[in-house]
Amino acid sequence: MKSVFLLLSLFITLTANATTYYVSATGNDANNGTSTATPWQTISKVNSFSFATGDVILFKRNHTFYGSISVNQNYLTFGSYDTGNDAIITGYITVSTSAVWTPVSKATIAGRSYTTTLSSNIPNLLVVSVEGSLREMGRYPNSDAANGGYLTYEEAPSPASGNIRDLNSPTVPADWATAEVCVRKEGAILERNKITTLTWSAPTTTATYSFSPTNSITPYAYDAVDAHPNHGYFIQNAVSTLDKEGEWSYNATNNNFSIFTASVPSNYLIKLSSVDVLFNIGNKHHITVDHLKFTGANKSAIYSYTPNTSPAVDAITITNCAFTDIGGRGIQLLYNTNPRIENCTFNWCLSNGVQVYYPANGFAPPNCTIRSCTFNNIAPFNGMGSFCDKGDYNAILCNNQNSIIELNKIENVGKGGIVWQGNNVTIQKNFLNNTMKFFNDFGAIYTFVNGNSSFANRTISNNIILNTMAQNLGTNDTKLRGTGIYCDGKTMEINIINNSIANSARNGIHCNNPYHINITGNTLYNNLNAVSFARWTGTTGGLNIDINQLNINITNNIFYSIDEKHNNIYYTNTGLTSNSPSGTTITSDLAALGTINNNYYGQVDQVPFKLEIYDPVNGPLIQTSPMSLQGWQVKSTQDANSTKISKLKTYEIDGIAPPPNNQNWFPNFGFNTDNSGITTTNFATSLWDGTSQITGTGSLRINFTNQTANAYSKHTSGNLGTLSNTSKYLLSFKTRGTDINGIVRASLDGGLLASQTHAYSNSATPVSHEFLFVNPAAVPAIFSIELERMSGTTYIDDVKFGPVQATLIPLSSSVRFDYNNTNSAVSVILPINEGYEDAAGNPYSGTYVLQPYTSALLFKNALKYQRPAPVNNNPVVADIDLNVSCYPNPTTSVLTINNLNEKDGWQSLEIISEDGKKTGIITTPVFGKQSIRVSSLQAGKYYVLLTNKKAKTKVLSFIKL
Repeated sequence: MKSVFLLLSLFITLTANATTYYVSATGNDANNGTSTATPWQTISKVNSFSFATGDVILFKRNHTFYGSISVNQNYLTFGSYDTGNDAIITGYITVSTSAVWTPVSKATIAGRSYTTTLSSNIPNLLVVSVEGSLREMGRYPNSDAANGGYLTYEEAPSPASGNIRDLNSPTVPADWATAEVCVRKEGAILERNKITTLTWSAPTTTATYSFSPTNSITPYAYDAVDAHPNHGYFIQNAVSTLDKEGEWSYNATNNNFSIFTASVPSNYLIKLSSVDVLFNIGNKHHITVDHLKFTGANKSAIYSYTPNTSPAVDAITITNCAFTDIGGRGIQLLYNTNPRIENCTFNWCLSNGVQVYYPANGFAPPNCTIRSCTFNNIAPFNGMGSFCDKGDYNAILCNNQNSIIELNKIENVGKGGIVWQGNNVTIQKNFLNNTMKFFNDFGAIYTFVNGNSSFANRTISNNIILNTMAQNLGTNDTKLRGTGIYCDGKTMEINIINNSIANSARNGIHCNNPYHINITGNTLYNNLNAVSFARWTGTTGGLNIDINQLNINITNNIFYSIDEKHNNIYYTNTGLTSNSPSGTTITSDLAALGTINNNYYGQVDQVPFKLEIYDPVNGPLIQTSPMSLQGWQVKSTQDANSTKISKLKTYEIDGIAPPPNNQNWFPNFGFNTDNSGITTTNFATSLWDGTSQITGTGSLRINFTNQTANAYSKHTSGNLGTLSNTSKYLLSFKTRGTDINGIVRASLDGGLLASQTHAYSNSATPVSHEFLFVNPAAVPAIFSIELERMSGTTYIDDVKFGPVQATLIPLSSSVRFDYNNTNSAVSVILPINEGYEDAAGNPYSGTYVLQPYTSALLFKNALKYQRPAPVNNNPVVADIDLNVSCYPNPTTSVLTINNLNEKDGWQSLEIISEDGKKTGIITTPVFGKQSIRVSSLQAGKYYVLLTNKKAKTKVLSFIKL
């Protein structure tokens, strides 16, 4: 405590004589700058002045200042003064309307290219604005061309040092030799490189590119990444690539700037950034930047760096600032201790919004806060965001220890939203939407741990993550791997709790080599794999840990998928007995992972549990069947108390088609005397069984002569007529099986699969199946019932097939995914006369409350639920007394409801918990004042739900201590 007082005393002493200086675009650098009446005029004056500790430098609002601020003293504050919009610090210069433009391409309907020679050199030009809109470099091929605008290089003779070879090259224009080549090296790496040597001459078809990294904005070594043959590349920053409005190129050798426009460029307002860094903190510490706007920087708006041989820069605070049209990073802080970035906006930053970073050399600055910031259009142009740094193209990159990243809104990002690392990290209450626009095999929230690092105390909680995309063009990867929360390398000591993740291209949550991972309370909707985790062997991050110490906890989550290709859990083990003791079975491996239980599973596909198991390392894939929840429970011995969410209808049968097509087309539907009408193929035999296994006196019995997972036998009818391509057909039947995880699917002639795969199991009660075919091809009416060849002896009966009248029910009309991405509770109004239930079966109708950074997955059940939701925030109508209140609030034992007016006709008073559950406290209100004992309630937030004779409601909230 004494040291704190000494530091505070020292600071007060240092700042006692602090001065505030003012800068105005209408000022004069000859002024003293110490009052608003005598301000300075330029940034140059600010840079040349010797400030004292504690001084404040303020720029006039509504004014714009050109240049780069260089901080020359510790303990300084920079901001704005006066009223209006914050002062602007800019690197933009305007191309003169009198510039001489020379046409350099043939005119087209769209326009043509023009070139002018700039009066000064801009070696790192990246930011070009036309009529106030940021523009992209010209590229070949264009991004809307085949393969996403990528050419393909078949060879990489010098994969890390910079050499690729295209064996099927297009004609190479001469100016490509001085252009840039953007090389897709991995799913998450696209580098922008300067071409140093280009070898190509007609009539050869081989082009060889040698290149070096573009000018970096980082002082540390280039992140060398190997190029991989059969990946993609494209050319940019060459006049010959210009063919779209606003595309541009710049030759720094001769200062020639070229642009493609519909008319002469002098008719447009064209701005170029001529400044690399707008605010250079250097190695100064305790610097505050507040209420300033930065625009038009080629590298960084705010930059700080101290070599790792010196003490880290400390206490950089950046608040209420705006960053737009930035070529590299909005904020780049290297080797910074205790940085704080709050309430800032970042828009059109070509590489990163924020980068708080230290190279992986063992030095780990502590205590970073990034809070309540907005990021939009980060890394918007594929290729231009590269500075040959693996951290490129991300909204936030932070690997400080003891960091908190919270309450940020991140949308429209080329790669990751939040990329992080370190001990004692909390990432919470962020909203991420439309990330991973150009890349693959990465995540909206992403971390990587290599095999030599060890981290602890890390939490990712209450984030809402939507629409994590993926783009694999330019790679040889056939899968889209965009993931909501991606824990890569060696995933350790992370709590992933209460997040809401929807519409990921691949995984909602994915963990490689997980160790002590807690995944609980998350809602995962419409992701290819809700939760995926993998144990890798022989790769970076591989674990050599006893399987019984993994401690993976996947509990109390809600999984819901809306496509038959979706999985709830996908587990990969690349070496069953290599990652575990010899003799380990798949079942014992799954059982030893940790605890997977008390989850809610819902899906269109009834077999949403998949395994990918190899043994030994690099050995063959062990074929395993996809599993239903019951099959998964038996196979894994996990999820004993988990629940299957009721299956929603995707169609409603209105009736059998009218005559003459109203009969069952399959005559031997009951198999009462034989098994005629069905032909069996693919390693199976079919016999008539007369032991009444399902209904009636007989059924079709199927046995498999070759039991193989993921392989199906077909049981096909003869020709039953002709299908119409404007009709709907229903195939229905019943099954019983001897295997706990029987799987059946169906198709029509030509192999058209129905929209769903069904599961059945050994049960005293037969399982009914329906497959609806909509507008099939006009072919002979032949159906096939397909059984997976690991399904055990199976009985089939009551087969019906024919045309029906049916109404399709879009799943979107039956499922609601509501979310609240604000820091205040919001009321959600449900459609009138529609009832819903959540995964646990709790009813909802009318209006309900969503707490901050939470979501609700609701399923329509209008007939079952016609009563108000547990928490109802319907607006109070005029005939209800607005003065109804409750006190004391908070309370420990007794809650009093006041001003209960008799004319309002109150009929019931009920207390509901914050999560919408009934507490059992319900009574008929006493008019005037009502006291209720609440001492039995646990501490927390509760609601008082008042309902009157007209079903009007009033909701009050209170805190129970």
